[in-house]
Amino acid sequence: MVSSVSFQTRARTVDHLGREQIADCPTAISELWKNSYDAYAKNVELHIIDGDHPVATIFDDGHGMSREDFVNKWLVIGTESKKEKLDKTVEELNGLKPRAIQGQKGIGRLSSAIMGPLLLLVSKKKNEDYVACLIDWRLFENPYIYLHDIKIPIESFSNPSELTSLLPDMYNTLMGNIWGSGNPEQTERNIRIESAWHAFEELERKDNRTSTKEAIESTIINSAFETSHFEKWDVWNGKSSHGTALFIGEINADLAAQLQSNDSPDNTVAQAQNKFMTTLTSFCERNVGKRNDIFGLDQEEVEKNIAATNFNYKVITWQHDIPKIIISPELDFPSDDFDKNEHLFSGYVDKFGVFKGKVKAFSKDEVETVIEPPYTVSQHAKGKVGGFHITVASFESLAQNTSLEPGVFQNISDMSNKYAGFLVYRDGLRVMPYGREDNDFFEIEHRRSKNAGLYHYSNRNTFGRIVITGNDNSNLNDKAGREGFIDNKASKTFKDIVTNILSAISKRYIGRTSENRLELQPIFKEEYRTKKAKEAKDRKLKLSKKNFIKSLNTNQPLLHDISDKVSSLSVDFKNNAASYDVTELESINTKINEQKRELSKLRLTSVPANLDKLESNYRGYSDSLAFSSSLLNSTQASISFLIEKINPKTPEQLVTERAESLTRALRKNLKLNYKDLQDKFNSELERINNVIKLREEYFHTEVENITSTVNNPNRKLQDILLELEHKKDQHDLDNDEIFTPYLSAIESLQNSIDIEAIALMNSDELEALEKENNRLNSLAQLGVTVEIIGHELDSLDNAMRQGMNSLPEDVKLLNPVKSIERTYDGISNKFKFLSPLKLSGITKKVTITGKEINDYTTNFFADLVKDNGINLEFTANFDAISFKDERSRIYPVFINLINNSRYWVCQKETSKRHILIDYKDGQVFISDDGPGVNKQDIKSLFTLFFTMKLTGGRGIGLYLCRANLAAGGHKIAYVKNEDEKLLSGANFVIALKRVKG
Repeated sequence: MVSSVSFQTRARTVDHLGREQIADCPTAISELWKNSYDAYAKNVELHIIDGDHPVATIFDDGHGMSREDFVNKWLVIGTESKKEKLDKTVEELNGLKPRAIQGQKGIGRLSSAIMGPLLLLVSKKKNEDYVACLIDWRLFENPYIYLHDIKIPIESFSNPSELTSLLPDMYNTLMGNIWGSGNPEQTERNIRIESAWHAFEELERKDNRTSTKEAIESTIINSAFETSHFEKWDVWNGKSSHGTALFIGEINADLAAQLQSNDSPDNTVAQAQNKFMTTLTSFCERNVGKRNDIFGLDQEEVEKNIAATNFNYKVITWQHDIPKIIISPELDFPSDDFDKNEHLFSGYVDKFGVFKGKVKAFSKDEVETVIEPPYTVSQHAKGKVGGFHITVASFESLAQNTSLEPGVFQNISDMSNKYAGFLVYRDGLRVMPYGREDNDFFEIEHRRSKNAGLYHYSNRNTFGRIVITGNDNSNLNDKAGREGFIDNKASKTFKDIVTNILSAISKRYIGRTSENRLELQPIFKEEYRTKKAKEAKDRKLKLSKKNFIKSLNTNQPLLHDISDKVSSLSVDFKNNAASYDVTELESINTKINEQKRELSKLRLTSVPANLDKLESNYRGYSDSLAFSSSLLNSTQASISFLIEKINPKTPEQLVTERAESLTRALRKNLKLNYKDLQDKFNSELERINNVIKLREEYFHTEVENITSTVNNPNRKLQDILLELEHKKDQHDLDNDEIFTPYLSAIESLQNSIDIEAIALMNSDELEALEKENNRLNSLAQLGVTVEIIGHELDSLDNAMRQGMNSLPEDVKLLNPVKSIERTYDGISNKFKFLSPLKLSGITKKVTITGKEINDYTTNFFADLVKDNGINLEFTANFDAISFKDERSRIYPVFINLINNSRYWVCQKETSKRHILIDYKDGQVFISDDGPGVNKQDIKSLFTLFFTMKLTGGRGIGLYLCRANLAAGGHKIAYVKNEDEKLLSGANFVIALKRVKG
């Protein structure tokens, strides 16, 4: 007769499915956040709290669990509730639209074991009691205990304050899994438990391991969760009526590392902090996921996607009760800023692997493109890949190759250190571990290592987003340990499709063989060389000034000593001139020549144009040097006169002797100069020789790496030869950059060109630029001052308004009080216009309409327009437009342009003055019927400090208009063609980015 038996499960199975299954701590946190997402939480927070026993907590405001939910779902491994996507009640939806379920296997909750061994879970469902349970995950490390023998303590309570009193009994119940329950009816279980722990301790002794049983006993007795931990949860404080909290004790090293400073000398701390950032940053993708391309943003669709996701996440560390947010959506690099990069492509890939979208390369205008796969993509049910969105932004890694402005390039480079990576999202949430440094699923770095010139993309210069949905890509399932997609036909096809797109974009538009690079790179490199030359000149100026100051400070005491000697020598000569014979006079003359040589060493060259506080110091030094030289010359002339008087010589003899003496002195100086130059040249030649050796060794190593692949069956001979040629060309360029300046400098010296004089000749220009910079700083300070005053005036305005309202009614009717109130209202209304122009605080892009601009500027100029008889007209077409930007960036542009028009129309001797703001042919026109702009002045209109106003003009308005608009991607120009003007005077046209009319 055939018998049947059942599988029996040891408790260790839970450990395998939880702690040992998940790759690392940040991945475990992402799994728990996804659980909160599936519970329809709007917010989830990880708190890491310091103390004698640091604690980690995960709070959410999801629908929570009742006791029944906890027992029948949370404690059931592999529960079907997510797999079957059971319908949620309206209450459980938490006011949100239905979400795509993230959990797949029903074991994500077990990942909390990797964060720390002790877990206190507390949950609250709306209109239900709290439910709490206590788990020590180390219980499940015992290989001798059966799963059904482990009992988890559960308590229900209605008031949060009850939990503290319930914890001791929960601890005791939990310890029953080690000591037994003491219940006579559970004698068999108690025997099994005692036997299992005895066997486990014997095993641990043999392996020289610490006793797990003793560790659990120590944790239970000595560790406790404090009220301060509970109070950080909004449900506990009554701010929310539902949610779940996980309190984790004895946190692991990765969590504890987040409490340490960023400059910790422990490299493992830095690694843990970096992995935390790269895993949990950009956890949600709100924008790229639901739009076809980043160039034509459909705002309604994006807002719809945000409403569907509506999931905020944070990581907060607490040190000495001071919170610090280290991860949140606000700290991410938003996909809306992708177009700040110089390269960008975005579009949709259909189920056949065909990409359709737009490409921007080297900051040029975007172009439509289609990329087809090199082979037919299988449509077999088990291996097919559904459609997905892809958006990839990138920049040139080297400054000499970039089309970006230096400031923008530096900003993007800094952002890439934190946020670069190729991320994959499913239904708005990240799929792990894509985007981390240790993952190269799409072989981006592998291709780049083979040919960096041809394959542009790398994990360091790329912000990549791929967005899939579970419905369209049901074959792309995660591995149990969240180490990427399961390796099946669908994941291989998905990888090939993306790889083909990246390679094609790089080759066509960005890489070494693309037309864009061949056309633009020489321009960028020339601009870079010009910039480097300017930087070199600036360094030379700074170095010259530094050396001058050093020489001045060093030489001053030396000059003081020589001046004393010269004065003493001159005085002695004058006092004893009558008693000297020819021999004595010649001896004194020799001493004078020695003093002259010493003085010549103290002469300062390359004097900077602007000495600032050193001016008077240098003048005193120069006067002292000149006086000593003059004194020596006059003394020497007197000696020559006395020698001639004592021993007369012919003119020929005097000239010959003097010429010989000067020749000897000159020859001596030349030898000294030659020796100094020889020492410096020898030292520099030795250094250059070492540079050349290092360059040769470097090239030899790279060539060996390439030639070693000749037997690789995946590499073509032609590709290897091309790579060798490319490598040699690259080294030639690098060598030119190193040695060309030397050759140029030597050639200049051979042609008697004073390099230092050339470097210093622009000192007057630099001084003028400094003055201009000071003017700009003054203007910037004026803006800051306005902001500060505006902030203070807000408080004063409120106080004044409160004071006016508190006056007795009979006092308010008095004429003087009414006059004060009218005056106050006028001042207050003017101050209100400062608010949208403030600079500080978090800048935020909002939807701006033409009607809002109309209302704002009309109110601003109401009195001025009325007093000057100006017809300020906004058309209905303009009122109907909308676009997204910062108000503080856009409003000043219209204020400035309309104010300029107001000034110029008032120069006409007529009562008809017209300013028109219209939207036509996709552009905004600001036109007036004033005198217009002279054709010769058009080219200077947007130049800083250019103005044609006779009075009151600073010449910065149009410059700032263009700068403000450029910051948002918009453009402004002056209409030159008379046929395109709307009014007879000045006509400006603004091309707004992503405007809707």
